[in-house]
Amino acid sequence: MSRKKIHVELNIDGCLDRFKSALAIKSDADIAKLLDISTQNLSNKKKGGTLIVDLLEFAINSKMNINWLLFGDDYEKTRSEDKIINKMQNDPYKDLITKTRTVLESKTGYSSSLAMNIESFHESVVTLEKVENLEKDVKELKSTVKKLSTNGREKEEISVAQNAGN
Repeated sequence: MSRKKIHVELNIDGCLDRFKSALAIKSDADIAKLLDISTQNLSNKKKGGTLIVDLLEFAINSKMNINWLLFGDDYEKTRSEDKIINKMQNDPYKDLITKTRTVLESKTGYSSSLAMNIESFHESVVTLEKVENLEKDVKELKSTVKKLSTNGREKEEISVAQNAGN
């Protein structure tokens, strides 16, 4: 049985637009970050026609509808995509995230102020988590030191008692 080769024309820009749409991302830089490659590498792969491999690998691992991603015809979204959409719709922070995105995307001074506040709050939360972990570690160390010193005193008492008996 011989295999026939088929030639399929893919519109990489259409694939990228659908990829962005499915993942609610806006820029090629976001795609590069998601694929863990540099924006220059993304641009080179796009020009060289090899970016589709990375997109397909990610799509397969994410259980995206490959037909829809590649061809954009009115293919139905897969159940996993529907679950993601439902999760996003049921997200208690959805409204807040939408408002935050609107402010961040605005061309106002509020955008940079909000971005700086978010960075600052995030750094504070991460630092607080680190402090809490350190406090837990210190508590465990104190407990260990206490046990060791208690064991040391018991050994001294035993040694003193043995010496007194001799």
